[in-house]
Amino acid sequence: MSMRSRRLFSVSVTCSAGLIPFAMAILLLSSSQVFASVERHIEPEEEASTKNVVFVIDVSNSMYDIIDDLKKALKDYVQESSVGDSVSLVTFGNSAKLHYRKTIDDFNDFTQILEFCDSLSCPDDFTYLPCGLKKGIEELYQLHLMNPSSESILVLMSDGVNHPPESIEDESLITYDSILKQFSPSFAPGTQWFITYVALKGKPDAGLFDFVKTCRGGTIKLGGKLQGGISEVKIRHDVSMAEESTLELGTACLPLKTTIPLLLKPVRGKPAGQRIQIEGMLIDDPLSRHITLQVSPNEIICPKNEIRIDMEIAIEGKWDGAIQGVLNFIPPEGSLLIIHPSHFLLRAKKPIKILIGRLDPATGTYEWGKAFLLSLGPLRAGDTVEEKFALKLEGLQPFEDIQLNIIPKIELPPGVECRAEIDISRLRKEGMTEAVVRAFAQKETILSNGREWNGELTLRTSSPEFILPKEPLGLQIRAAVLNHSFHWKKWLLILLASVLITGTVGGAKVLSDKKFVPAEGTLLVLECPQSLQLEYIDLKQISEKTRRKRLTIGSDKSSDISIRHKSVNEHHARLKIARRMGGTHLLLKSLGANTVYLNKTPLKKETRITDRDVIQIGEFQFLYCNSPLKQVVVHYKDGSVKYGIPLTWNIEEKGFLLQTEKEAGGTPTYVSFVDLKAVFFVKHFDKEIARKMKFSSFFAQKDHLRVLFKDGEKMDGYTIKDYDPKAERFFLVPQSATDKEENNICVLVERIFTNKIKVLKDAEPNAPASRSN
Repeated sequence: MSMRSRRLFSVSVTCSAGLIPFAMAILLLSSSQVFASVERHIEPEEEASTKNVVFVIDVSNSMYDIIDDLKKALKDYVQESSVGDSVSLVTFGNSAKLHYRKTIDDFNDFTQILEFCDSLSCPDDFTYLPCGLKKGIEELYQLHLMNPSSESILVLMSDGVNHPPESIEDESLITYDSILKQFSPSFAPGTQWFITYVALKGKPDAGLFDFVKTCRGGTIKLGGKLQGGISEVKIRHDVSMAEESTLELGTACLPLKTTIPLLLKPVRGKPAGQRIQIEGMLIDDPLSRHITLQVSPNEIICPKNEIRIDMEIAIEGKWDGAIQGVLNFIPPEGSLLIIHPSHFLLRAKKPIKILIGRLDPATGTYEWGKAFLLSLGPLRAGDTVEEKFALKLEGLQPFEDIQLNIIPKIELPPGVECRAEIDISRLRKEGMTEAVVRAFAQKETILSNGREWNGELTLRTSSPEFILPKEPLGLQIRAAVLNHSFHWKKWLLILLASVLITGTVGGAKVLSDKKFVPAEGTLLVLECPQSLQLEYIDLKQISEKTRRKRLTIGSDKSSDISIRHKSVNEHHARLKIARRMGGTHLLLKSLGANTVYLNKTPLKKETRITDRDVIQIGEFQFLYCNSPLKQVVVHYKDGSVKYGIPLTWNIEEKGFLLQTEKEAGGTPTYVSFVDLKAVFFVKHFDKEIARKMKFSSFFAQKDHLRVLFKDGEKMDGYTIKDYDPKAERFFLVPQSATDKEENNICVLVERIFTNKIKVLKDAEPNAPASRSN
């Protein structure tokens, strides 16, 4: 008696009814699960464990002409069984019934099973396929509980399609879907048990065929005219499978080429000389429009003995996603050559994109994938300057094997070097990190005054799993602008000029004081070196103190706005106060060859700055805040009130910074929107002055609302955009019968502190005027 390994492979064949015994013997002597680990050689197959086998047999009337062949096939299988195998027999027709369950211990057990096979008959009128299938799976589950280490196999044999008895009510009818729901969670097909469906007369039942396919099983079609006997070939490979029957090809970085060693072994019959076609197919339709899949060789001639064949798989085209395909082994037409497995699924993982990002100071978020210039400087002899940017692995969890380098490509003078560093450990663990690029000059280096060197940063990796940015990152290094000594003639001219103007300075100062209008606005610090604790610069306070129309910005102590840092030149930039009707505006200019960025663009000429402009000087980034809505009265839920000027303002955020009147020049107060009733933007804190101010609203008037606050106050007004009833807060321009006395310009209403908000028609009477702050 044979004790060798036997496993069931999923196959799809066609043969005559007279060949049933041979088909059954071959079918139940093959395997479908265990593959060798990833090595360049293929390990010998290990001996299989014992089996749990359940035969589910159709005993309807139509089976009468083939029942004898079926009995012989069952008896042939039993005689090939091993000690320790468990065999159960289930029949079905009008209903399903378990007839026999036996674990083979000795020769007497074989005799009992053979006697039962001889007693099979076909008495039933109906073919209730799902009923037999359900009973068979229940029995297989019981064998699995008894022998969990044994391979569990179910073989269902029928000659017809599902035809349940007409007396069964719809609600009691067993379906293939109900079987899947009942058994899949606790007894998973394709991993814990395997199924083969034998369609004895050719055409299989469509529902059962789909069920078997879902369970990763195989269907054998018997019937038709065939020449020759049944042959069998087994194919193995040495590539590990993450999932059942799925061949992992690595990462889909195209072009992708890989070699799979296959072991082709004749198992039964006379397969030698027969040609097996190999077909590679892509599963998803969009893939076929972008890439091609080729296999070589595309044909194998069956040998007499076991051989190894190197199968080459090549995928080409343009694609940056995952790839799924199938490798089919197709027997010759007209031949009953059983190949197991009949196919391998192919899968390549989505490649990993490396994105470059830079912090947007206006939003506080990274902008990914956009080109930008990384500018370092100003650089002085003996100094080091640096700049940072971010790297991210797109859509990836922690990745341990990444190797990545940043290479600066830039021509620099002797004594100047540029290097880049990456926190690779953080990138591996978190999928995101910072990169630092540094430029340094030796003390004895002579740098051209204001000179700029341009180049690029290139990313390099030895890992084929990664897709790098298509374009390199622009790199610029700037030398500092040095103030050289004036020629003696220039000094003489300056001295003479100072003598001439000394006598008129006093009177001119008196006149200028009367006409002097200070600068408006604040420079809010968005980005600065960690060593400096700089939060904002009050331009109005500085200009009132210096009484100058031109404010210099630089690292020199004499600068009006002194920023003591190596990235800022002694006299780097200048702000000029220009008069206009009803107020002033500011003009920004870079001095000498120094670089100043206005909204990320190098400043070429003197330019007017406006509210929310972003200014970059050296390693400092400022947000210029000069909204026409300068003065606010903040009303809290508890009734308290604060007067001040907002240094930041974005109603999509959770709050804003407020410079209160009492804390002028001190640390700003953070105000959280959820603590508020409303924020009133006013003309002036002094109501007497506000009455004298002419102010034409620049807001559009949209929906007319009436707001009832929780403290009882009512307010009528117009929204400045279409009213959104789901918005957490919204602007309202108050309506007043006496506009001259109205101090409120607009109001930010917190919805959480309102009892009711009503959309009015213009004909409705107005509510009592709201308080004027």
